[in-house]
Amino acid sequence: VLHNDRVEDWFDELKRRRVFRVLTAYAVFAWLCLQIVDVLSDALPVPDWTLTATTVALGVGFPVAALLSWIYQITPAGVVHDSNTGDGIIVDRNRLVHYIDLLIIGILLVVVVFLSFGRVFPVLGESEEVRVAVLPFENVGGDKENAYLGEGIADDIRARLYEIPQFLIAARSSSRSLAKQGLDIRAIGERLGVNHVLEGTVRRAGDQFRLNVQLVDVDSGFSRWDKSYDTSLDEVLDLQNRISLIVASELHVALTRETRESLARNATDDPIAFDLYLRARNYLDRPSTEENLERARLLFLEAIGHDRQFALGYAGLCRTAIARFRATGDTKFVEPAQEHCQKALSLDTGLSEVHAALGELHTLGGKLEEAVIAFNEAISIDPRAVDARSGLASVLARQGRLEDAEAQHILAIELLPANWNGYNRFARFLLAQGRLDEALSNYERSIDLAPEFAGGYNNIGVIYYFKGEFANAAEYYDKSIALNPGRAAFSNSGYMYYYAGNFEKAAEMFGRAVDVASADYRLWGNLADAQRFAEASKDVSGASYAKALELVDLQLDIDPTDTVALSMRAWYLANLGDSDATEAALTRIYAQDLNDSENLYVLALVHTLLGDIGSAQAALTKARELGFSQVVLDATPEFQQLNQ
Repeated sequence: VLHNDRVEDWFDELKRRRVFRVLTAYAVFAWLCLQIVDVLSDALPVPDWTLTATTVALGVGFPVAALLSWIYQITPAGVVHDSNTGDGIIVDRNRLVHYIDLLIIGILLVVVVFLSFGRVFPVLGESEEVRVAVLPFENVGGDKENAYLGEGIADDIRARLYEIPQFLIAARSSSRSLAKQGLDIRAIGERLGVNHVLEGTVRRAGDQFRLNVQLVDVDSGFSRWDKSYDTSLDEVLDLQNRISLIVASELHVALTRETRESLARNATDDPIAFDLYLRARNYLDRPSTEENLERARLLFLEAIGHDRQFALGYAGLCRTAIARFRATGDTKFVEPAQEHCQKALSLDTGLSEVHAALGELHTLGGKLEEAVIAFNEAISIDPRAVDARSGLASVLARQGRLEDAEAQHILAIELLPANWNGYNRFARFLLAQGRLDEALSNYERSIDLAPEFAGGYNNIGVIYYFKGEFANAAEYYDKSIALNPGRAAFSNSGYMYYYAGNFEKAAEMFGRAVDVASADYRLWGNLADAQRFAEASKDVSGASYAKALELVDLQLDIDPTDTVALSMRAWYLANLGDSDATEAALTRIYAQDLNDSENLYVLALVHTLLGDIGSAQAALTKARELGFSQVVLDATPEFQQLNQ
């Protein structure tokens, strides 16, 4: 009984001192604070630990509030220390009520602000979008060796902003290309179809940087936000994250906790590895010369040496190997590309771009079903992965699923309308279907977005040639060669001379293409075709055909179902006089599903050379039905007998 009396007395004392009221009011206040911090931390660029720190602080304050309410009382004389039990202290109830009224009014004001936040500071919904372009930061330090840094920092910020669902980010290559044209912000924004442009400058002195960043409204041309930062190499990754958060805040985008965590995630925490990675990627983005690609490879390797868990470093090596294969046609680069892609995925299965690169490798190897799986995996990770969708479309076209392929190309363009490569790959698809006018408009859009893309001018030249507009074709071929004297430009110029009957000049141009990419079987075959009719080089055409046959066999080791390689192999064998091997090659080709007009054109050439005019006519008829250019057919010297 004595024990119960003591508990009851203590409980009464707690009530007298109003501890329960204080703790109840504190609990309501703490809950309201947490709700406010939770909402505002998603909309404002505050550290990720803000909510946790607030919770801990309020938790620590709970016993402090209880202790203070026990020790102090509000009296007519003010707040006084209460060290005794009983009724020794007269409580000023009016003042207490006054304080409670003030507290209630304060809480109500906070609630009003809390509820009206979305109206005063409008926030984009998840279904809304804002279009942003991130231009390469200008290097103002004067040291050309640091030029990569401005592009690298901009690329990292672009990649982080891409993680925000409401942001539609203009393609990296298109943004870079237009920035180099010297256009003003409004012109760049209009051509890219964006509402805002983020630009800046960077100056480096040793490991120290000064970044000036501004977010510009395209419609008005005025800056919405600008700031200067002094930072070091060790801190640049965190700074890039903070800039992306501020951009989101300025454009009224509320970020979920998952998105904020994704933005804060770094590919590597080693600043030296990151710096080397930026250098390597800069070389990879340059024209695909042997020197640039080799320097990129060595820098990626050096970056991995600093961080063995750097998945993007291995992904860079994979992309470099693929670029070397595409630039040279040399099959020796396929195996290391596969190894590096698999290594990157073993470190991080969530890299959409690596799955897309693996899809490209499977496509090159003729493993079309595996390619579809890889591209779909990339799309499942990132539904906005337009390169993966374009790659998937190419595979679907090879499988004869033309409607599905076209749908994927169109979707890729709709998802990222400022991506030059989306139009470029769709134009290539349309060209294969013989839809020349549609292909031309898409190629023109691609060079409008990427004026420095030499291949775009070359491709337009091809279309004009197929349309019989030879002056226009020559003009665009010359533009392509002026921008990048690569194998495609030389090769297509060689075609133009070949079909015009100038075989000596054609042999010269094909020879220059071979000098650029000596492992490409098609270039050796083209050279042999021109040499066969050129008086000065007729005797060496056999050696060129033999070299083409050697290289095409290497390609077929990688992809035994490559119908282009199979048809070209039959053509080389026929020109080398091996009729039995040619017939065997034809049997192998016709076992494939032939729906490509170019393959049928080559098969018609083979049948003509073998004297099988009926089969040649049948192949040409089907090629015409699939849209092959009649201009080229009329100009092909081997078909003169058929025309007669």
